Amino acid sequence: MRVTLPKNVEKSIKDYVFKLADKEDYLSTSKIDNGLFIDRLVSDTNAGKKVEQYTKKENVRTYIKDAVLNRYTKHCREKNKPQGLEEFFSLMFNDKCHKIESSKNTTLLRCSSKASYTHIISVDGTYAKWETALRKALLYSGIKPFASKVENRILIHLNLFTPKHVTESDKMAIRKALQIIGAKCDFYGMT
Repeated sequence: MRVTLPKNVEKSIKDYVFKLADKEDYLSTSKIDNGLFIDRLVSDTNAGKKVEQYTKKENVRTYIKDAVLNRYTKHCREKNKPQGLEEFFSLMFNDKCHKIESSKNTTLLRCSSKASYTHIISVDGTYAKWETALRKALLYSGIKPFASKVENRILIHLNLFTPKHVTESDKMAIRKALQIIGAKCDFYGMT
């Protein structure tokens, strides 16, 4: 099911839904509340009813969820994501760190001296799927030649997007779990 809308209609729906999602605090509410929000959007004349003019009624909910609200979530993550990993780690370890490579949601940095870590693998993820971010970092390190050299000290760092409702004790539990394996994480998100 591929729904194609005229660009101006697509933009007006996106802008409208983004504004409502901000107002509803979409990223910080429960799945049940989000489901109710999507139901309201499906029957809204400025959202679902407009989409319905270009596709079957049974495709409207999927379009709003997948094409609009998923894009909203990515937009919010990017907008709130901290910038300047090189500066962040340089300050953290009092060592000059340089970005070696960067791909989708994964950045590899190298530190100048051997005082702290030689390499840092930083992966973006979400609080809800922090295990997926950790798995991605572990698999990434497994395919890189530097990881097999014993003299290299590697830090796995997770940069996790967090909705407002996550408590400090929830964050501390993840920090402690990661500390056991020598990994670290930082949280960012909606304020």
